[in-house]
Amino acid sequence: PILAEEGSYIGNIKNLFAVIEDEQSIEEGLSSFTSHLIRLKEVLKNAGEGDVVLVDEIGGGTDPVEGSALAMAVLEELLRRGCLTIATTHLSGLKFFVQNIEGMVNGAMEFKDGPTYRLIVGLPGVSMAIETARLVGIPVEILDRAEEYVNKEELQVNKLLSEYHNRLSTIKELEGKLVEKEREIERIKSEYEARLKDVKKERKELLRRAKQEAEDIIREARSLVERTIKEIREKNASKESIRKYKEDFEDALERFKAGEVVPAVPEIEDKPEGTVQRIEPVEKLDIDVRGLYRDDAVEQVDRFIDRAYLQGVSKVYIIHGKGSGILRSAIRDFLSRDKRVRDFYSAPPEEGGSGVTIVEIE
Repeated sequence: PILAEEGSYIGNIKNLFAVIEDEQSIEEGLSSFTSHLIRLKEVLKNAGEGDVVLVDEIGGGTDPVEGSALAMAVLEELLRRGCLTIATTHLSGLKFFVQNIEGMVNGAMEFKDGPTYRLIVGLPGVSMAIETARLVGIPVEILDRAEEYVNKEELQVNKLLSEYHNRLSTIKELEGKLVEKEREIERIKSEYEARLKDVKKERKELLRRAKQEAEDIIREARSLVERTIKEIREKNASKESIRKYKEDFEDALERFKAGEVVPAVPEIEDKPEGTVQRIEPVEKLDIDVRGLYRDDAVEQVDRFIDRAYLQGVSKVYIIHGKGSGILRSAIRDFLSRDKRVRDFYSAPPEEGGSGVTIVEIE
């Protein structure tokens, strides 16, 4: 198995060449640089398009200036042939050369208060020789003297690169935390949608039960009317009073359909004529939150919308007043994010204008 992120892939590799020094070169009486060159010669003799070439410390083991120049030429040739080359180096000249060549890219192992063994692609690395010596305990006075010998401009560049690497590492950590936050938001969103789905299911069941209960009540009411009419007939009441009583009752049934939310009908007194008292339908449902603190007002509105939603009410009115507009803005911001709400808008001037918000419920 290969440790890699999702979406990674391995191309079609024809041949793999590796230039890595070992103890055998010393046993054969060859210097490390000579052995390095012999291995590079074999690579240049055989490597071609589609091959992978791995070179450890390319151009190392000799004068840094000449070693860098030789490494530049070798890398250019391998690039021209179409080889995929991965080479390590501590030569500053080579690192800056690669940074400006199309088809080549720098990479560096992250160093943050010590090695993290994470590869950062796109930037040249910093050797951190003096800093590493400090970590292993080389005397401070020697390190201070060493810094005096380092080229000041190069030292400044290394410090800037080191700071950039540290900042880049911090950005990576923040990106990781951001990804975790996004996952948490998605989890909360999924839980909320599942809860809303359960509420809709519960509302549907409540409406079904309410409709069934309403139908039962209507059946019982019809039976009561029939009995009442029979009693009136037995008392020799006029046909006109019976007809009017029945018409009024049928009219009431027509206005209040099963499943609707209506006010309770007061008990009808037992009168000889048997008249039915008419109850006007409720024109609107409203809640008045004027004078409340913003959070308290939003909480009251949330509960009010919830009750209306469960009862199947399609439109409600929220009275928040005009004032400075703080309450109105907070309530409308809440409504804009509530999935139970289909639409909301200011009431007509004669019903309160911008001091009242009309809410249409799903």
